[in-house]
Amino acid sequence: MNPEPWQLNIFNKSFKKKEKLKLLKKELVFLNQNAKALFITCGGNSGAINYKLRQEISACWFWAELEKENIPEMETFLKEKVYPLETGNPALPFDRNFFDLIIILDVLEHIPDPLDFSRKILCFLKPGGKLVIGTPTGNTSKPLIIVKKILKMKPEIYGHLREGFSRQQLAQLNDQLNLQTIKILSYSRFFTELLELMINFSLLKIFSRKFNAQKSGNIAPQSSSQFNKVAALFKFYRLIYPFFLIFSLLDKLLFFTEGYFFNSRKI
Repeated sequence: MNPEPWQLNIFNKSFKKKEKLKLLKKELVFLNQNAKALFITCGGNSGAINYKLRQEISACWFWAELEKENIPEMETFLKEKVYPLETGNPALPFDRNFFDLIIILDVLEHIPDPLDFSRKILCFLKPGGKLVIGTPTGNTSKPLIIVKKILKMKPEIYGHLREGFSRQQLAQLNDQLNLQTIKILSYSRFFTELLELMINFSLLKIFSRKFNAQKSGNIAPQSSSQFNKVAALFKFYRLIYPFFLIFSLLDKLLFFTEGYFFNSRKI
């Protein structure tokens, strides 16, 4: 029996990635096998969410990634083309109005000009097509963002140019893009974010030499060689994961707080 790919090993013990997939599955029930869907990511994505989307949601999927060094490993894993994107000129080899759905997941916080980038990407979306944007919250008054600052886990550590986007900022972006808002959803509240912060802080501060994590945004393993260097650590993490999972369920008590998923329609 072949061992599970390292990408799925990490995904299956992740909190936020599984929450994002669950939310996407709930929102994309309208898709069918003839629908053309584009999934855009930027670093921190090993291809595992792509793999799960293809496996669990019927559509004709296309992939794009802004971190070019991630693409070879993603393509090997997915056995499909992953299109490279530039932040300033996100050109793709498709006709205008080609896609029924475009997902921009954890990308806009990395982009110098999110409005310009989104506008150029939207030319590939059909009129009436859906756009889903996933970003971290940009509310700098949240307790965990304050804790991140104390720990010096600044946005640039994650490869971000900003903390994220508030509900108001996303609504403004939507208006500027002439999009009709369908709904705003939330995921990954305080307890899950606290766990993720603990894990990221440990990886960066304690195991950074093994990861060569000095490069901005390179916290978790991005290749099989990086994963192999922390295999022993991951085995330990698997042992304590059930306790972390129970802790993360406390988020259900915080249903009134927000992290953002923005579901819109092109007019």
